[in-house]
Amino acid sequence: MLYKAKGMIGSVRMSFRENLIKLRKAKNLSQDDLAEELGLSRQAVSKWENENSKPDVENLRFLNPQLN
Repeated sequence: MLYKAKGMIGSVRMSFRENLIKLRKAKNLSQDDLAEELGLSRQAVSKWENENSKPDVENLRFLNPQLN
């Protein structure tokens, strides 16, 4: 998304946390639902959304098809 402020154009980038929440909710998935589909605990998804941890590469690979 582009925005214009004081004559300058820049981009607004969403964080991993913001993207995860937005995509999960767009698919009407609860944290429990997503965790179950990934074979993880709800607490793991909660930690990602609260930026207390990040998913490892393997979990990122499984997130892609779940949220696309």
